[in-house]
Amino acid sequence: MTTMTDETPQGGPALSVVIPFYRDQVYLDEAVASAAGQPIPDLEIIVVNDNPGEESDAFLASVAARHPVRIVRHEVNRGLAAARNTGIEAATKPFVTFIDADDVFVAGALAANLAFAAETGAELTHAPTLSMFVGRLHPQPLRRDHLLFGRRIPKATLETLPESQYVVSSWSSIYRRDFLIGKGVRFDEAQRRFEDRLFVLDAVFAARHMAFSDIPARIWRRRLGSITTGEREMADIAMQLDLLTKCVLSARAYAEGAPGREMALQRELHHSISRVIWDVRVLEFTPEESPALDEARARFSASLQGLTFRRAVYADLATMKISHLWKASGGYGPVTWRGLIEAFALAQAGRWADLVAWRRAQRLPAPAKIAPPRIDKELILHIGLHKTGSTFLQRMLERDRDRLAGAGILFPRTGFLGAVADNRRGDATPGHVGFPGALRHGGAGVFERLRAEAAESPGDRVLISAENLSYPFDTPEERAVFLARAEEAFAAFPRRRIVAVFRRPDEYVERYWREHVFLATGWARRTAEQFAAELGPQMTDLEFLTGDWRAFAGGNLTLIGYEAAGRGLHREFYAALGLAPPEGEAGGAAYPSPTAEQAIAARAIAMARIGKGPKADALGAFLAATAGLPAEKGASALGREARLMLIDRFAARSLPWLHAHGADAPVADWRKAAEAAGEPPALDPRYADAAIAALASVWEEGFETAANPWWLRAYRFGRGLAGRIW
Repeated sequence: MTTMTDETPQGGPALSVVIPFYRDQVYLDEAVASAAGQPIPDLEIIVVNDNPGEESDAFLASVAARHPVRIVRHEVNRGLAAARNTGIEAATKPFVTFIDADDVFVAGALAANLAFAAETGAELTHAPTLSMFVGRLHPQPLRRDHLLFGRRIPKATLETLPESQYVVSSWSSIYRRDFLIGKGVRFDEAQRRFEDRLFVLDAVFAARHMAFSDIPARIWRRRLGSITTGEREMADIAMQLDLLTKCVLSARAYAEGAPGREMALQRELHHSISRVIWDVRVLEFTPEESPALDEARARFSASLQGLTFRRAVYADLATMKISHLWKASGGYGPVTWRGLIEAFALAQAGRWADLVAWRRAQRLPAPAKIAPPRIDKELILHIGLHKTGSTFLQRMLERDRDRLAGAGILFPRTGFLGAVADNRRGDATPGHVGFPGALRHGGAGVFERLRAEAAESPGDRVLISAENLSYPFDTPEERAVFLARAEEAFAAFPRRRIVAVFRRPDEYVERYWREHVFLATGWARRTAEQFAAELGPQMTDLEFLTGDWRAFAGGNLTLIGYEAAGRGLHREFYAALGLAPPEGEAGGAAYPSPTAEQAIAARAIAMARIGKGPKADALGAFLAATAGLPAEKGASALGREARLMLIDRFAARSLPWLHAHGADAPVADWRKAAEAAGEPPALDPRYADAAIAALASVWEEGFETAANPWWLRAYRFGRGLAGRIW
């Protein structure tokens, strides 16, 4: 073991930052820059390449040319746990911390927490984490950190601070390297996923001096889950169960190591059986339905043998702060402490079929519903997709409402949003946005009004146009909920048809990113390439975007190509309705899309912490100020490789779907055009100047303080006081 002093010749403590790398090319530069920008004189950044190959080697070489990093290379892919272990072994500084390649450090916070770690001499120094939820513009405190931590504690042990057993992740702490090496604390490389909890537990059990900072150090970027297969789902559940097994065994060994440690074991038993019930999803499947989980279930049951789950854990304040007991959630009734003990006994006995039955018995009954009377009219849903001329079509349909009614088509006023608040761009509208919003939140009123409007209409068809119905940013599970609600909400219309417009995938994704920048949604925090990497798999998969709706409509799906229609999109759309378009209406956009240069610069405005109204004013002022600036025609904020990848994904996932529905796409032409296109344009400084000027024009009136409102501060004070008294 190498002995290292905390202080360095440059002054201040020295730190090694370990960043595992697999396929996060679009995020890594930000992670490295957030570390390199910390005011730490003696800083070592180690990137562990766990995706060896010419492409990754070349990419990491380019990162090393821009930033002071060491690249450590695995010869084969070994997983995240092994990459972190490699980083521990490669580190040469007295303190070590971890960050994932898609996360970032808060400016200056890592340096402050490192100084605190050196000052206290703690073996493990925990700091709160900020969580950037999908679609959110600003980070929020991680819930468990908010409930358990956030106080500055220079010296603690598990005995004096039981909450430390519930530290969430390895990357929320700074560790002394000699502590990790001397105690043999390592990541379990058999846990290729879900590896954090066991490492943290082993570190907390081994530590004799911990410290807790009140300065959030990291921003955890939540990313949209990918579309996974059933096989992967079962493998993940088995690995999660194995993690719980190992955590129980670790706590068991700790409790048996010295007297007075029984409560640590009880906490872990409570935590593990709670995860089985509420988080791991193992109880969604009977043993007959999931033989792939048999071995993992058996290992978990074996880890519980000879143990007694005691009621005393319910007097443990740290445990009760995060317990799910007595709370109804996910369509299930609340679980009492007796119920949790019963569930533990069933798992301990290996009676998993009975445990599944026990859980299903707690499912809350669905409220009785009265089916609405049937309306003998065809329901036509135009589900977009975004940036495929939807606004242009919606405005045309709105103007053509009377003629459509004469042809027997109701274009309802119900649910249609004629003007968008805080949007300064001309004719912007999301169409019948009331319906996707109601499906998302479970509202019923808008559907009752639709049925009333349809019943009064003499026509035989009802046309709804709402691009948000495609739900491109939601998981398959969430979409299943929305579609189930749609079945119920539109039950009065047994005859249904779906119409969707698709476009060249790289342009579709990049233009949609631009839209989010100028709507200032949480997705504006992503660069165009990050947006494409995270959402590309779903946005280039037409079966994912339209398949559920096709089933909803009994197979009646019409797909229209945006590029093929060109300026005749309205003619193609009306032809799908069996009508000619209105005379005198020309094709084209309802309002011009911002350029790539405008979108790149406008992210600074979108991410500013100012109110919605002032932000919309600033974005409008920026667009006006930059309208005359030079812009490269056809430029994209996506690089050539990113564009080609999106087109290739579309060819693999969507082309067969198109062919099955009598449509086609010129993929070869798209590829040729993308190969000939240039890289993202260099930004003219005048765009940045215009963004700064636009922000300055609204900053004083629009700035939002980050301070919590008085009622929330009072609530937290009262809860903390009650906790201390209890």
